[in-house]
Amino acid sequence: MTRRIVRDIEVKKTIRPYMVDESSNLNMSEGGRTNNGEKKVEKGNHKKSPYILDLSQETVVNSSVNLMDQGDLTDIHSQKKDPGIIVMQKKNKSSMFLQLSWVGVLGLFIIFLLNTAKGYAAGEKLFAHIADSAKQGYGQLVSGTKEVKNQNTPGAENMFEEAYVQFQSAQDQIWFMKNEPTLSKYTAVLESGQLLADSGKQMIEVMQEVKNIPDVFAKNVNQVNEVGDTKTALSELKSIYPKVVNIHSNIVTALHNFQTLENDVPAQYKAVFSKGIEVLTTSEKLLREIVDMIPGFEEMLGNGKPHRTLVLLQNNDEVRATGGFIGSFINLQMENGHVTSLKLEDVYDMDGQFKTKVEPPEDIKRITSSWFFRDSNFSPDFRVSGEKALWFYAQEKGETADTVLAMNQDFLGSILKITGPIEVPGLSSPLTAENYKEALTYMIETKRSGAADPKKILKDLMPLVQRRLFQPANMAQFQHYLLSEIVQKDIVGYSKNPLTQHFFRALGMDGVVTPEVREEDYLAIIASSFGGNKSDAYIKQDIQHDTVIERDGEIYDQLTITRTHQWSGATEQKWKQLLKPFGFTDFPEHWLKIFGKSDNKVALRVYAPSGSQLISSDSPAIEKITTMRDPDLNRSYFSFDMITKPGETTTAKFRYKLPFSLGNLLANTYTMNLQKQLGARASTFTKHILFNDFMSFAKAYPDDFIMENDGSLMIGKPLNRDLRLSLLMTRDGLKK
Repeated sequence: MTRRIVRDIEVKKTIRPYMVDESSNLNMSEGGRTNNGEKKVEKGNHKKSPYILDLSQETVVNSSVNLMDQGDLTDIHSQKKDPGIIVMQKKNKSSMFLQLSWVGVLGLFIIFLLNTAKGYAAGEKLFAHIADSAKQGYGQLVSGTKEVKNQNTPGAENMFEEAYVQFQSAQDQIWFMKNEPTLSKYTAVLESGQLLADSGKQMIEVMQEVKNIPDVFAKNVNQVNEVGDTKTALSELKSIYPKVVNIHSNIVTALHNFQTLENDVPAQYKAVFSKGIEVLTTSEKLLREIVDMIPGFEEMLGNGKPHRTLVLLQNNDEVRATGGFIGSFINLQMENGHVTSLKLEDVYDMDGQFKTKVEPPEDIKRITSSWFFRDSNFSPDFRVSGEKALWFYAQEKGETADTVLAMNQDFLGSILKITGPIEVPGLSSPLTAENYKEALTYMIETKRSGAADPKKILKDLMPLVQRRLFQPANMAQFQHYLLSEIVQKDIVGYSKNPLTQHFFRALGMDGVVTPEVREEDYLAIIASSFGGNKSDAYIKQDIQHDTVIERDGEIYDQLTITRTHQWSGATEQKWKQLLKPFGFTDFPEHWLKIFGKSDNKVALRVYAPSGSQLISSDSPAIEKITTMRDPDLNRSYFSFDMITKPGETTTAKFRYKLPFSLGNLLANTYTMNLQKQLGARASTFTKHILFNDFMSFAKAYPDDFIMENDGSLMIGKPLNRDLRLSLLMTRDGLKK
């Protein structure tokens, strides 16, 4: 039975893909959770004293850290039965401050080290006072972080202030020891406690100022600053930056101090001490990233000179490599934190003035014989597409831009959920999150505003949305939707300025295709519409990827892409009902085809490991599969077309061999990197991994793989972000 599965690469069970609930909002913390755990300091053998903190008693440190998972992954070595065996685990990034709540644990070591040091000192009673001060300082550190977690900012600030005073008191009492080589490292630990307490207090101030930035920005955009109020988002950032730099410097110093003592810590305290160093190391890295990010954000706000950003408004009902067709764009210029220019432009107005013929790449030639700005988003890597958009803008407009952002029209629906209905001159009914897409599509495609300016409705709508959206009361909800779009790769950015590009990269919104990794499986499915009008709005795509590992280590993948066109008579009735309040009652067949009733036609690029060999195809819907090379990304892909008629389903299914094998080792790791198409609506993704009975499953990442009855492993996910999968297998001989 197993051999037959291997030969046919078929899964003999009903596949249960994870279905996407499109009505629910993305939970930004998909893998995020709060770890409520206890770290217990084991009993020591220290001599008791009425004056010294008794470390022979069990001391329990409670530490709660809220972690927000950003989807980042890192390789960690498992137990090494063979060299190079790697299992994937998740690397959690915490919010900048709550990660520091572990610093309270380090305060415990300040007390411990003072007790250790007392044997070198002549005055045991003095150390009792020092230890007592350190103990109180430690207690205030822990209490302060708890107050932050409970959002009690004033209480936390007082706690950190008190911790600072207590550590300062301890330091003042041993000033005469600072030049004593044997004891100086212990005084440095007290200094660390003071630095951490000071950092906590400063972080409270930074958090308060950061919370104010969106409100300040909203006022700047709508130019409603009160008389005498000169604040801008840029000026607020400039105020925050030196404080963050100082906090980072404090963490670096504290980390160094504790690292110098690592070898002196008794065995029973090693684990907790190492954890403290680990958390400080993570905090230092996170703060360093923030220190590096802020200048890029300042640059976008026009720090010292104007900064022009093009915001591409992509229509993902007509899919392209980075999301959708570029029909319009916002031309935004900022200088010293102020919006100096904000204009919506029709892409055809600019393209129409460009008379130079530019030879398009192969994927664009079927759409047009000449290349323009509107088709600049041809590459699935936004560094490539963004750079090309800036190039076309300079050629066609005769002026330069610094940065380009891309977002889909679906984001307007999220904005309208915040603003509520908006009345637009010329429309007899307000636009809402439920009807905006149909109403705007009807207005533009039927040229109700006139053939000379069919997108006048968008130009009228933009200032109304701007005024309603950018209100202080809306900013929290706006940030939520904005961050959700970034996590789902529906908003991406590119800048020719290194600082801003670093800012995008640090936020995970640079939209890059990951570099190829040897002996690692890879999959990215990129669809580009050609002649399908707006039919991508009604396409449901399911992806099934099956991997079979043969006895000799050879790996075969089978990919099945199923596309269902969901336009129906009910869809047509929905359009008519939504548009009836606007007085739109004409629905000729050719308009309905534009709205989505037409055949869906897409060119698909399936990126796989370079050197993959196409073995077979069982797809009547596919005329030809061609192996191509992407020169910009130095990656290989399979190219073919799919055409799906309304109410029908088409399937593409083919098998290919990977260019590497696992080798004849006792243990092996299969790893796969799966990248979501930028701006694309979520597909369902199902994967099976099958291996012969000579191999056994040991570990998998993520941990929600399901063992099927036939021995295969299955996982189902909504493909709304990049995924990374890893499986550790052992040969049966290893178990025996």
